[in-house]
Amino acid sequence: MFSVFLDASKTFGRIDHNLLFAKLIKHNVTMGTVRLLLSWFRQQTIQIKWVTNFSSPFTVTNGVLNPYLFAVYFDQLSD
Repeated sequence: MFSVFLDASKTFGRIDHNLLFAKLIKHNVTMGTVRLLLSWFRQQTIQIKWVTNFSSPFTVTNGVLNPYLFAVYFDQLSD
């Protein structure tokens, strides 16, 4: 009997969007859904606030907040 433990507490923010979309297509997610997610992810911008100062907005290229997308991304770990 073998046991494997994985601390994935910080991995939600490290998921590469391009690889995620490739995996969604591989899992037969409809292209309409993939395009919708791609559009949504590409339009996200973030600003950092420090006291009263704001950074310039920048595009996010990594990370997901959805457990399903996280599971799709890491599905090969069980193989």
